[in-house]
Amino acid sequence: MRLVAFAAAAALAAVPAPWFALDPALAGAWHVKGDPRTSPRIEIVPKAPVAGQKRIFVLTSKASASYSIGMNRILRVLGQEGVHATFTDVNYNKREDLGGQALADIRGGHYDLVLAIGSEATDYLYKRYRGGATPVVSAEAKDPVLLGQAKDYDQGSGTNFAFTSLNVPVKLQMTYLQRLRKGLANVAVLYSARNQSSVETQVNPLAAIGPEYGVDVLRVGASSDDLVADFRRQMPDAIARMKRRDPDLSHSIFWIVGATEVFSQIRAINRLAGGVPVLSAVPDVVAPGEDSATLAIGVTFEDNAHLAGLYAARILKGTARVGDLAVGVVQPPDIAISFLKARQCHLAIPFDFFETASRVVDAGGRLVRDDNRPVSQPTP
Repeated sequence: MRLVAFAAAAALAAVPAPWFALDPALAGAWHVKGDPRTSPRIEIVPKAPVAGQKRIFVLTSKASASYSIGMNRILRVLGQEGVHATFTDVNYNKREDLGGQALADIRGGHYDLVLAIGSEATDYLYKRYRGGATPVVSAEAKDPVLLGQAKDYDQGSGTNFAFTSLNVPVKLQMTYLQRLRKGLANVAVLYSARNQSSVETQVNPLAAIGPEYGVDVLRVGASSDDLVADFRRQMPDAIARMKRRDPDLSHSIFWIVGATEVFSQIRAINRLAGGVPVLSAVPDVVAPGEDSATLAIGVTFEDNAHLAGLYAARILKGTARVGDLAVGVVQPPDIAISFLKARQCHLAIPFDFFETASRVVDAGGRLVRDDNRPVSQPTP
């Protein structure tokens, strides 16, 4: 079962360390060597080793709850696929010295596969290790086509890289938004200007196609370390601008991009939204209780990691060549709904959205569907 992903993300994001936390459900099969609270390097090894285990190097660029969630899913998928492996995990924390050491280790360590977790780690390796001897699979990373790492979605890279994408194609996303909010006039996009991958793959593409759909796309970009202060200054102005086309704001939404530093501020964003529905590209932002987006249309961290795990398994088993694998895109997109938040902002949810939603929070704020399965509730 999926972690209650945003709740886990919020808990992990509140503490800068550890940068990896093993899912307790996997503790019977895996052991973590090293302390991710104090060391940038750990080993994840099976408690029941077998002969001929594969060696996998994992590179991340920072402490992130989504990366921890994704790594746990990859461990689970490889186990289900019968791939026995040990993992060397390095969080280089955007430091060139640690990144250089990791590259030297990859080049000389005789690894069978490299997992690049996150957009920054993927870009780091793409620029420095494209054409290397060891296959690389990306996970938890933004759209490689929009980032210029892959030519298109339909063919492999022809290199030692296989990509997966956290993004839903922007035109498909806009189609869903227009079905949800009839007569959609305004989309105010909340993002961090420092997160370049989300700007390039989510903010800019949405702004570019807005006129095609008759939608004004307003940029609400935080540029300082204090995102909440930036949003506090900008969101009232965005609401005033939206009212020029949509006086009662019944055809407007706020849209949160897929950046942890942004969606982790969902409580403050909801307070500042003035009753306008807050939607997200990250299904994990829909969570039980008040601190939740109203609805999300995107790809969960776990579903993306599941796909990356399957790619890794195929490469390690020899059933696919890394350069032949097309960009992995989860289809159809994951939909998550909070009926509690929808009721508060008077947003009607189309029935087919409810039918296909992988996660549902009911009007009382309780999680009743997760990972497409009903969630049993404790007896009062």
